[in-house]
Amino acid sequence: PRRHGGTVASFGDTVRQLLRIGVPITVAGGAMSLMTLLDQSLVLGTLQGRLGLSAQAAAELYGQYTFGMTLFVLPPSFIYPLSVSLIPAITQARTRHDEDAAARLTSSALRITALLALPMGAGLSVLAEPILLLLYPAVPETAQAAAGHLTVLGIASIFVCLMVVTNGILQAHGREKLPIWTLLSGGVLKVVTNYLMVADPAIGIQGAPVGTLYSYALIVVLNMIAVYRCTRGRVDFFRCLWRPALCAAVMALASRPCFTLLSAHVSQNLATLVTIAAAALVYTVMALALGAVTAEDLRHLKISEKWVHRLGLR
Repeated sequence: PRRHGGTVASFGDTVRQLLRIGVPITVAGGAMSLMTLLDQSLVLGTLQGRLGLSAQAAAELYGQYTFGMTLFVLPPSFIYPLSVSLIPAITQARTRHDEDAAARLTSSALRITALLALPMGAGLSVLAEPILLLLYPAVPETAQAAAGHLTVLGIASIFVCLMVVTNGILQAHGREKLPIWTLLSGGVLKVVTNYLMVADPAIGIQGAPVGTLYSYALIVVLNMIAVYRCTRGRVDFFRCLWRPALCAAVMALASRPCFTLLSAHVSQNLATLVTIAAAALVYTVMALALGAVTAEDLRHLKISEKWVHRLGLR
């Protein structure tokens, strides 16, 4: 009986430990969905309750916003697999008490995330209207109305990507509850900004993407402070982010003039596609030239050694 009681106690402890770790991780993993639900409730309620719009008028305005939201969720979808693949390696390094290796893996995760997120977010922001018109040719008026939202949401998507990876890093360091608190902080800011901006007749629905940007930016700042403390200052955020940021800035500055020039000679859709391809080429060349990506980063992404050597990376 004593052995049976011990077995029951052991099982109960295991269940409690799984719940203690699993529930916070699950909540943090659904952060974007939770924020979207909160956003929908707040924006529609504010448009009807504070601005006095009818349900149909509020739904039409929110529908324009969701056109931008559809593309806003795209960049983070590329980051979730990265987080899943790199975070266990950080956990293993910490299990071996190799804090230097854990810090290197953390830096690599941040650098790879920035390499992927910055060009996607900047591209969506700079080419918001052409991309929306390319994807939604049947409703050009709605696509044009949604362009202003996507211009802001494109930048916000960068912070979502950084939120995803920093959440994973904190979980790998045994701080799985921290992302919940940072998520709550972002949610509070979202409530406040929506109340102040969407309820302002001069701003209206245009305040919704701004509130989204502010809330995710706050979450990332808080997460990065926590990551810095967890790694005891071993991670240099500036070194991880400045090269991808510079490459993305140059790419964004070149994209709009390129599209304007091309659209004067070819169809707008073709101009959009060529501009996207040219922007990707410019970004890739600059990233390789500045050393924004390392051989170790590509190995983490399961890129074969043959390509690592072809690119001349170390």
